[in-house]
Amino acid sequence: MEITLITVLCSDAAQAKHIAQRLIDNRLVACANYASTTSMYVWDDSLQEHDEVVLTLKTLSSHASVVVQEIQTMHSYTTPYIASSLVQVSDAYAAWMRTQVKNPL
Repeated sequence: MEITLITVLCSDAAQAKHIAQRLIDNRLVACANYASTTSMYVWDDSLQEHDEVVLTLKTLSSHASVVVQEIQTMHSYTTPYIASSLVQVSDAYAAWMRTQVKNPL
């Protein structure tokens, strides 16, 4: 079965945890993982290098657009990185996900 992985860069672990917990509590995602990383990019014509947190969310594909909308309302960045991709998972994992993710808000 296909599910959607949504990857978000967050300012810190507190923001990643807040977003993940709200989405899990609202049964929009089944699982979340977050880990520290360093990002380099140009912003306002200046090279930036910052510690950030990569947040990976697992949801049913039918819920992906609602999840992205919710992330955008919670995120502190003006232009947050939010990417989604379809991935294949085992039937057993998909069955577990269907017990965790409920109808969108």
